[in-house]
Amino acid sequence: MKKGLILTGLYSPQYCPQHALAFVAAVLCLCTACIINSNSDEGDHGEQGTEQGIDNNTVKLPELVEGVWKDGKLTKGGEVGEIKEYQISVTAGTMYFIWWDDSDNTNDRSKTCNVVVSARYYSDGTSIFTSVDTGWQRPQLFIPTSNDTVIVSVWGYRQYSHSSWPTGTYAVRYTTHSRRTALSEDAWEDDRLIADKQVNEYSFAVTSGTTYFIWWDDSDNTNNLSKTCNVVVSARYYSDGIAIFTDVNTGWQKPQLFTPTSNDTVIVSVQGYRQNSYSSSWPTGSYAVRYTTRQNRIVISANNWMNDSIIADSQVNEYSFAVQSGSTYYLWWNDSGQGDTLKTCNVVVSARYSNGTVIFTNVDSGWTTPRSFTPASSDTVIVSVQGYRRYNSDPWPTGTYAVVYTTTNNKP
Repeated sequence: MKKGLILTGLYSPQYCPQHALAFVAAVLCLCTACIINSNSDEGDHGEQGTEQGIDNNTVKLPELVEGVWKDGKLTKGGEVGEIKEYQISVTAGTMYFIWWDDSDNTNDRSKTCNVVVSARYYSDGTSIFTSVDTGWQRPQLFIPTSNDTVIVSVWGYRQYSHSSWPTGTYAVRYTTHSRRTALSEDAWEDDRLIADKQVNEYSFAVTSGTTYFIWWDDSDNTNNLSKTCNVVVSARYYSDGIAIFTDVNTGWQKPQLFTPTSNDTVIVSVQGYRQNSYSSSWPTGSYAVRYTTRQNRIVISANNWMNDSIIADSQVNEYSFAVQSGSTYYLWWNDSGQGDTLKTCNVVVSARYSNGTVIFTNVDSGWTTPRSFTPASSDTVIVSVQGYRRYNSDPWPTGTYAVVYTTTNNKP
């Protein structure tokens, strides 16, 4: 028989930390059953110098390959059980998932042994998770903070300490997910949540003064009902961690809007939505996220209607045009409150000179009667358009409108 650790004692995986088999031996030294650390069905990996299968500080265990199932078999049953161990080389900042297929949680019912799995860091023995029974529907997730080796331990599951050790087949594997994925403008990034507490992050560069919109498609707010996970989304600036918005549940009908005051990078975080953090399970499934932009201030020309829309809460669209001293200008707009009945958003309009001097503020109607003004000096006029709310408690309206200026009192 290959050299390994023989433990004598009653063994209950529910209460026994497996981050180091030496510790297991100490815990179980008074018991009457046996458990052996053996990878004999994986081939000869050299003499095991310690209980963990480590010789001269080198891990002597089968290496798991990303995305590839590693079949295993436990053969020592009855009063004698065994532990099979595997190693994974991990990189700081990468998201890792450990999966296993056994008789209790399987796709095709091809496995015959019910197992529990633990994982620990090799460098210091810190436990990642301990004695977990199920890993098929939801893998175990971890993100190392430094490059290391992870030891994965597998052994048979016993409901009671006096039960016989089970034998049979199982399989184990690991997969990875980028900790942070770069987004491209106006391109949906399809992704999934597959584990409890999983947070997927995305990033994109932002430019001062540009307006950005963050959208997401999930099971709660979707166009074609193709997504299966209900998510919440947060965003923050990378440079200082200042939050842009936090744990927003809906982003399909109305995106989240922000306008940075300096060039930076924005980090978007996506996590499953739980209505009750104490009793609700973590949701899993598919979703998608993207960002779009709009020019912060659009130059408009005389007699040409600028068709535009409001799509987000608190959105303000701005336009500008040059004016000459002593000339009279007329501002018109077409919206759902007063217009040609084709527009869907009721808006208010304001105008100011480049130095901030107000021409008019929050005027609701400009279809039948335009707002006129005559500048005392040549300048640039800035026109602001925002959705109209009668009360502050009213929801922000969205939809379409149009705005134009003329130099005569004739609507184009």
